[in-house]
Formats: sequence, C-alpha cells, structure tokens
Amino acid sequence: MNRIILNDLDELKYGRREAINSLKTNIKFAGNDIKVVAFTSCNPNEGKSTTCFDLAKAFADSGSKVLLIDADMRKTVMLQR
Repeated sequence: MNRIILNDLDELKYGRREAINSLKTNIKFAGNDIKVVAFTSCNPNEGKSTTCFDLAKAFADSGSKVLLIDADMRKTVMLQR
C-alpha cells in the first residue's frame, strides 16, 4: 500500500482553499449524523478525484478521521498522486 504524507503536498491557492473550506463547512452544517459523502458525475475529467482528495485533507487537518476510497476500478488516480 502506498503511503501519502499530507504535509508534503503543495499548498492550495487561496480561492481553491476557500472553496474547499466552504464545502467542508456546508457538509458539517448539514448534520452531525452524516458519515459518508459520495462524489459522482456523468463525464470524466471534471475534477472529482482532486476535489475529494482536497476535501479529505481539509477534514483531516481539522482533526476529523477520514477514510478516502477511490472506487473507480477502471481508472484509479489516487495511487498516482
């Protein structure tokens, strides 16, 4: 299994960081009972994996336990980061 050290990743630009933090806040305000968040779309290359990874990092940075599962069996990108 590959290990990713989150502290060594490039820092997000201000606008993207604020968008991810806004998404994280909206998910938190949606309710304390939310345990799973799924991202999907009809088209490839829309930024789902990047958004998921950035959101998982934002939750982990705030102290939440995070498990990120890449379920795309044909074209996974999480191991390539």
